[in-house]
Parts: sequence; C-alpha cells; structure tokens
Amino acid sequence: MSGAGSWDGGASWDGRALDALRLAVRRADVGAAVTLDAAVRVQRRGIDVQVTGRAGVGRSAVLAVLAAAGGVGGVGFAETDAWDVPGAVDPALTGDLVVLVLCGPPRAVDLVAVRAAPARVLAVLNKADALADPAAVAVSGGAELGLECLPVAAGAGPAGAGVDPLRAVVRGLIDEVRAERAAALLSVLRGLTGAAAVRDQVEAYLGADEGVRLGAVAAGLKPRVPQCHSGEPQGTRCDSGEPPGDPLAAAGYWRGRLQADGAGGVRAALARHRDHVRDWERWAGRV
Repeated sequence: MSGAGSWDGGASWDGRALDALRLAVRRADVGAAVTLDAAVRVQRRGIDVQVTGRAGVGRSAVLAVLAAAGGVGGVGFAETDAWDVPGAVDPALTGDLVVLVLCGPPRAVDLVAVRAAPARVLAVLNKADALADPAAVAVSGGAELGLECLPVAAGAGPAGAGVDPLRAVVRGLIDEVRAERAAALLSVLRGLTGAAAVRDQVEAYLGADEGVRLGAVAAGLKPRVPQCHSGEPQGTRCDSGEPPGDPLAAAGYWRGRLQADGAGGVRAALARHRDHVRDWERWAGRV
C-alpha cells in the first residue's frame, strides 16, 4: 500500500482505568486476563481504511481529500495497487473500511473487488464533474454493486463537489467500527462478571466513568450534543453538532429520545444519557 495518512475521527478515553482493571484481573484469574487482554487489543487496534479501484479512477485524489481531513491517530488511510492490471496480482483488501473508487458505471472487476472486501465497502463515483448526470450514474452504479455510492470531484481538492458529504459518510462508518469494537469489549467485560474472582473489579469498572463511556461508544452514538435547526420541535432526531455543548442539555436530549425509539434505540439513548450525566456531574464538581 502507498500514500498513507491518519485521521482521528472519533472520541476516545485515556484507558488508564481499563489498564488498572487488566492488572487486577491478571492477579486474580489468569484465564480471565487472557480473554480480557485479547479483547482490549482488538478494541485498541488502529482502524484501517483502504482506498482501492482500477487504474485511472483517481484513487490518489480520493485518498488525499480523506487524509486532508486532519487528525494524528486512530485511523490510517492507504491506497492499494490498482485492480485488473495485466500480469499483476490484484490487491488484498484487509481494511476495516474499503473505499472503492469508480469513474463511471461499474465494471465486472469492481464487483470482484466488492466480493473480496471482508468488511464495510463504500463506493465513490469520482470525476463526477466530467459526467452529464453524476447523480443518476451514482444511483445506478450503487444499485448494481449493492452499495451506497457517492458522487465526488476529488481532483478539485478539499473544495471539490461532494467532498464534505464523502468525509461525513466515512466518519460515520469509522464510528460504526469503533462502536462494534467497544460493544465486543463490553460483551467480554459483562461475561467476566460471572467469574467470582474478578466480578467486583469488573462491575466497579463498568459503573465508573470509563465503563459508562465505553457503553456510550458501544451504543454507536457520538459523544457530542445534537444541534437541531431552529424551529425543530424538542426531541426531534437531528444531526450531532460540534463542538460539545452543555452536558446537561445533552443528557436531556437523550432522555427525550427514550420515548421515541425502539428497544435498541432506548438502550443506546440510555447509555448516551448516562454518559452526559457523568460529564455534567464532573463539571459541577459532584464526582
């Protein structure tokens, strides 16, 4: 791979409490420690995003606009070799997220690439400014591939058409990876509460700040206050805004969501509500 960059697109915590828990578990139950250490390694592993596609589609340009989003850690972007090059082996797709770049309707090799990817795949219709109806080509291409397909003019740089929506979608997919990893770690921790030798330590961690934040990340919700457009009724679902706002207002928002979503949404909103309440308590000097 070539052209690597990095992007820290999500929230994290310092992990000191988790490391202290690992040490305590190691002293009490070697088997539980092996299980926990393996889960932590997966959760802390960097997230890899591969930008791939045929020769000439603009892989480097798409990589550049994604890497230019900034950040210093957590997510690495890399460009693969081109697909369908005579005499060459097609690249291995091993990333947590694969961005497949097109510059027109999909070809047979693009379908092969989609099938070869082990995880999330996002299609990008690059050079959209050279097409008469890029939106239609993106829709039909996405349907053919069975993927979301975003039109973008990456060659124009960060100001190119479709760059901001592309970055937003990629951020969302990265957040999904973070949420899945957090959920897997949370599942291991909850399972360890069945081991008498470490139950008290694990339950204490889950009830403390870091454990509450882990639950919020596992719920797949960004730790930011949603900013609704003026005039939207209270409790309306809206995009999360930046920067973080008043934690008490955020807690109230997620409490309102408890009445609006299904069972999965209620669990997610409750986890987020608890996390913001903890933030407010720390801010108010109550913890």
